[in-house]
Amino acid sequence: MSESMSLHDLLLRDWGMNLPITGGWGRSPDDPIVITTDDPGAIVMAQLHTLRGLGRGRGVFWRTMGLRWENEARAIQQFKIETRELTATEIISQVENYYFDVSSLLLAGSKPLGPSLIVFRDDSGLLFPYEIGWLHHDTLVNNEPHKVGAGVTIHFKAPQTIASVYVYGIGQINSRDIRHPRILEEFENASADLMRVNPHFTPWPDREMADRLVRYYRVGEGREASLLALAAGQDRFVKVRATWLRDEFIDSVAGTFLDKVIAIAAGAQSETG
Repeated sequence: MSESMSLHDLLLRDWGMNLPITGGWGRSPDDPIVITTDDPGAIVMAQLHTLRGLGRGRGVFWRTMGLRWENEARAIQQFKIETRELTATEIISQVENYYFDVSSLLLAGSKPLGPSLIVFRDDSGLLFPYEIGWLHHDTLVNNEPHKVGAGVTIHFKAPQTIASVYVYGIGQINSRDIRHPRILEEFENASADLMRVNPHFTPWPDREMADRLVRYYRVGEGREASLLALAAGQDRFVKVRATWLRDEFIDSVAGTFLDKVIAIAAGAQSETG
């Protein structure tokens, strides 16, 4: 990073992020990143996107630890994150603080929100946050205009890791039974489609699990791995696809992401059914 260029211009140049920020680099309360919008939701989005852009530039994994007032009189918020940097020989773990000036929020008489941001929710009770484990929301695609019943696709990313969550209609069946013939059929159809598009995938033996159907794959002869998983929430299929570079830590990143998505599906089911 070159501090001869503003943070706003750097993120715009490198990642196409045109964020409502100005000011400093946010590494101390005296050099905060100034957020210029007064919309509470847009402020949280700007904070998360700023940290995501910085994380992408550094190639580090990161996740939120908390957001608090550093100096409420000056409208300075401290955003605390945990980072993991993978080198050839070690994993460097750090706790980092970034400081944001949100005086525009107070001038508008609004209240600050927490660091969580919901990127998708529907009437089934399912909701997905911006951050799931060490992965962060990238894009959301509404598939309904192209095929009724196809739902949405929510994409997430982290270094050397990409994942997608597909949420779509399941029909009126007992979605608590992961071994229901309709759910098994959907999983095998999804696996067949995956292998058809990716003939270089080699499936590993299935792992029997009570709350999901899951299949892992080796990608070619390299170090990449992939997974396909399917669970069911309240009249919704929740399908997960992820591909990552094999590493003990990144393996755990992919596993944590899957576990949290399955928990979201199960939570919606228990709350609504």
